[in-house]
Amino acid sequence: MKSAEKKDSFLRGPKYLQVAERLRREITSGSWAPGAQLPVERELADTLAVSINTLRRAVSELVDEGIVQRRQGAGTFVSPLPEAAPAGAGSPGGRRLVGVLVPSTTYYYPRVVDGIQRVLRDAGVGVVLASSKYDLGIERDEVRAMLDSGVQGLLLVPNLHLLDEPQEYVDDLRRLTVPYVLVERRPPAPAPDDPTS
Repeated sequence: MKSAEKKDSFLRGPKYLQVAERLRREITSGSWAPGAQLPVERELADTLAVSINTLRRAVSELVDEGIVQRRQGAGTFVSPLPEAAPAGAGSPGGRRLVGVLVPSTTYYYPRVVDGIQRVLRDAGVGVVLASSKYDLGIERDEVRAMLDSGVQGLLLVPNLHLLDEPQEYVDDLRRLTVPYVLVERRPPAPAPDDPTS
């Protein structure tokens, strides 16, 4: 793997899901515009330093999510923007996006993430997925990166148990400019009218 790629913070978990997430991020960040053709499989697999089979499984994930389309004999293309997405909303390409942060991509989290992706895909919403690897610094960086990518909402499984003052973290969340939902977590001292409780 090339040194630049080693710095890439791939999620832990099956390699094809890591590759799918990397491609998803590149597409949502505008590296490939809607309608653009992706490089041929061999070239893309070499660039990502993965096998053809791993790349094909990753691309199949993106096809299932509606992010790319395969055209027999022509190649793989970034899907056009859904008509339901208002121009200028979300990412630079106008696609509606929700950020999802989990502490791990192992244990039962793959099932949680699959369910989230299925529901959002059916609603025509893209997913920006990140894992904090149970590291508070990575968690904050990933939330910032998702906000910078133009997500319009966040589904968070934060590492509140690692904090001395988890309420401060929750107070920081309340200052976000996008709506958020805590998944499998409760604020340490929710007020009676707290929408997160």
